Amino acid sequence: MNKKSIVISCLMFLCASIFVGCANVCVDRIGTFDFSEKTICVPPGYGLALGPVKRSLKANGWKIFSIAKGKDVTVKDGGSAAHNGNEQVRIETEWDARARYRMLFWSAQVDVDLMFNPMYNFELSILDNRTGEEILCINGTRCTADEIVNELRNQLRD
Repeated sequence: MNKKSIVISCLMFLCASIFVGCANVCVDRIGTFDFSEKTICVPPGYGLALGPVKRSLKANGWKIFSIAKGKDVTVKDGGSAAHNGNEQVRIETEWDARARYRMLFWSAQVDVDLMFNPMYNFELSILDNRTGEEILCINGTRCTADEIVNELRNQLRD
């Protein structure tokens, strides 16, 4: 390969990288939202991609709660080796019943794009506190915060 073809290959790669969004996004819209009750409990904090997600929700008329009250109980088989794994373990999670919906959110920065914007792997779930139903799941790899927000906004349209 000569120098000219190496430069052309690099330029083609850079141009392709500019126009490619998330490497992978999976959306599963399981239920429907009641947009007359736009209240949601979101994890506390503002770091990584959570801050832009919260700003977007507020800008679109959602009232955000971050304090957890209420209780979910999960029972799993397991336990210690001394009990031969037959013991059941209770896991209790507190949540806020004032909000109609609840968001579970995880993100981790994995890279930066060509404009040095952070890129994240993320997982987002929204549950209905009234019915216990999971309404929406979105996960993606190598997405900017703007791409995460845009995908969430598309799913939360009235």
